Parts: sequence; structure tokens; C-alpha cells
Amino acid sequence: MIMDISFEQWIDCLFGHDEAEGDWRFDMEMPLADISNDLVVDYTIKMYENFAGIIQGFSDWQLGMGLYYLYSHTYSNLVYAFHDESIELKKRLKAISLMNVLYQDCLAKRCHEVLGHKSEKGSELDSFNYMLWDVTPLIFCPENTDKKFICAALEDVLAFALSIKHKGCIESGLHGIGHFMLEHEEASKLATAYIRNPTVENEELLAYAKKAEVGYVL
Repeated sequence: MIMDISFEQWIDCLFGHDEAEGDWRFDMEMPLADISNDLVVDYTIKMYENFAGIIQGFSDWQLGMGLYYLYSHTYSNLVYAFHDESIELKKRLKAISLMNVLYQDCLAKRCHEVLGHKSEKGSELDSFNYMLWDVTPLIFCPENTDKKFICAALEDVLAFALSIKHKGCIESGLHGIGHFMLEHEEASKLATAYIRNPTVENEELLAYAKKAEVGYVL
């Protein structure tokens, strides 16, 4: 049964969980499990338009868990809303493009300068930053008639991640490029551009960029 919930409930369901109670993401009674795709897109847009203020009240653990729930199909089907062609393309593209805000106002400010592919330890939010493009089906849309527009929007987000002077965000973007190439080979140009003009001087990231360029990342 499709449910309507308020935006405030949406935020609370994503992030308002007590770490002491452990992993909540397999709770079958979660109201978000029955929210409409249209509302997922609307609330994602609204969330990112106010993200800097919203996240102030939540811990890195809360943010990491909630963002995994939104973007990983392991925990929910919410992410498939961005591929739902019954929803206006312009609106879905805006929700994807606003992931730049996720990087700028959250990941770049809250994540540690750790590298996931080197098994450097961090927070739940660091884990999400590194694994985002590994766990999300957002970058796979083989049957969508609007695939080229979605791919272009995703390219812009990944390019933005590479432009941030933060090792974790750059690694996240490179990780995304490596996986995105399975669907969209043109993404390799983003890694090539980074190799030619790296955002930060870091040999480990440069080596990782060379792997991303050929679609070989862990």
C-alpha cells in the first residue's frame, strides 16, 4: 500500500535512529518502504535544497546509515525512483544533479581524509562515501529511453566529486567512474582528465585514477 508521509517524517525515517539500537535498515515496518516514487524524488530534491541545515542535528553514523538506505538496493527500493520514467525527467535529473550538494555540504565537510581502497578506517559516513557508487544501481539504466540524459547528469556529479580537494571525495568519484564504465564507457574521460590535472597531489589517488580509467577498481 502506497503511503504518504510528511517531509519531516521522511528525514526522521532516514536519519533519526539511535546508534545504540543498531542497524535498523532491514526493518520491514519502515514507512519509507511504501512511499511513492514521485514522493521519493520530491523529498530528495527538498532535502538537498536544505541539506546543510538538516544534517547539523545528526551524527556521521546516522547520516551514513540513512544515505545507504536511500541509495543502496540492499536496503530499499527507493533509488529506483530516479529511473521511473512515469516521473518527469526534468525533476529526476534535478534530484541526481543535487548530489553535488551531498558532496559539498556533507561528504567533503564531515568525512575523514581516508582511502577506502587502502582499507583505512573511518566512520559509517566514510564507508558510504567510498561505497556509494559500488552499491547503488543508479548508474545502471540499460532499458531507459532517457539513459543519455541520466548518464550526462551522473557524469557531472562524478566530475564534481573529482574537483573537491578532499581525498575521500576524489576516491569516491574515481570509484564511481570505474563502475560506471560498465554501463557508460565514455565515463573514462573523467578519469583521464583527472590524471592529466589532479585535484590534489597524491600518488595513491593517481594510481587509483589509472585503474578507474580502464574500469578496474575495487
